[in-house]
Amino acid sequence: MSFVIGLVGLSLMVLIHEFGHFLAARLFGVEVLKFSVGMGPKLWGKKIGRTEYLLSALPLGGYCQMKGEEDFVKAMELKAKRIDGSPGSLYGVAPWKRMVIAFAGPFFNLASAALLFFVINISGYTIETTDNRIILASEFTGETDMPADKAGLRTGDRIVAVNGEKTEYFYQILEAAALNADKELTLTVDRRGDLLTVRVTPQLNPQTGGGVIGVYSFQPPEVAEVRTGSPAFEAGLRPGDVITAVDGHPVAHSVELQQALLNAAGGRTRLTVARNGSTAEMTMFFDAREPVAPGFALKTLRVPSPPLPFGKAVKEALTEPFSIVAQQIQSFAILNRVDINTALQGPIRITSMIGDSVLYSFGLSVKDGFMYTFRIIAVISVVLFFMNLLPIPALDGGLILISLVETVIRRPLPPKALSAYQTVGVFVIILLSVLVLTNEFVFYFRH
Repeated sequence: MSFVIGLVGLSLMVLIHEFGHFLAARLFGVEVLKFSVGMGPKLWGKKIGRTEYLLSALPLGGYCQMKGEEDFVKAMELKAKRIDGSPGSLYGVAPWKRMVIAFAGPFFNLASAALLFFVINISGYTIETTDNRIILASEFTGETDMPADKAGLRTGDRIVAVNGEKTEYFYQILEAAALNADKELTLTVDRRGDLLTVRVTPQLNPQTGGGVIGVYSFQPPEVAEVRTGSPAFEAGLRPGDVITAVDGHPVAHSVELQQALLNAAGGRTRLTVARNGSTAEMTMFFDAREPVAPGFALKTLRVPSPPLPFGKAVKEALTEPFSIVAQQIQSFAILNRVDINTALQGPIRITSMIGDSVLYSFGLSVKDGFMYTFRIIAVISVVLFFMNLLPIPALDGGLILISLVETVIRRPLPPKALSAYQTVGVFVIILLSVLVLTNEFVFYFRH
């Protein structure tokens, strides 16, 4: 189900992109031969004017086929010295018009993202998180050289500010670290009532490209939800219970609880819980290989982010996409330091991510479901905007670069020069495609 939902979301973004090309082509008199919703075999079609509008079998976005897109290939076959575009064709209009047509697709992704950010900002939303108390990750991973350890942080500390900015919640701490890899941060730490100043430099996480300091959130093991019919429900666990021990070993937070459940022999474990001032014990049977098998969720904080005034909502909606673009540019600068297998994500993982996020967020509330869905679609739309502008043939950025050069030199580039550019670009595309597809197959078979 999550894959289907994700596929719809990704297809919508691609369709918006193609619609941008469609409108710009029509604006500059370039004939659109076909505009399809979906790919593959034709299910339905109707010709209006010179454009055939199609509904195709595969729900994978769509495409916009313009007259003259194949003129470059024909010029190469004829060994022509220039591409002679016929009237109404892509190469029959001025280079600057081709630039606008090529840019219109990514621009529509950017504009749709800004619109979604505006809806989120004007509506308000809820963030599910925990408070600012931390756990040292090294206590469970064994990696004692993490920045938090070097800085002298301890489990139970509360990080109350980062660089003077108040941090009441754990997501704020994660965000500050993620955006500041290799940059020193000044933390204000509350340790049992004493305020300390600690300096820490987040290290780059090659899996994500963001910074990490090596801490988990300190989430008390208080049960918020128990799925009916689950192992936890059958054992007698109920909302409001606080799990204090697993197989006789005390647990103080969610990480200790998770470790204890993973270590449960044969998926059989004895839980000790505090309930209404008394203590109860119960035995739970579950599949220890499945982290969600017990069927319960712990209590989190639901932090409301109130609606912004109209003017501020517009301002934030216009600036946030460019902040994401800036992060994308920074990620390219550190590409040699990240795990390329993780960094390159294809349609399977993107689709799964969208679907999983949508299902999870609608489980919180209908409004939060829409807001989380809008946010992830907006972020991916901005990424599509950026990636499509890379100066690689087969991407919009390739056509923009060629058209820009022709505008500057005031003459068309010879097909031979374009062919050399295309050859290099095709090599890059094939290399990236092989890497992405390999990663996708690995992801698919693991999941």
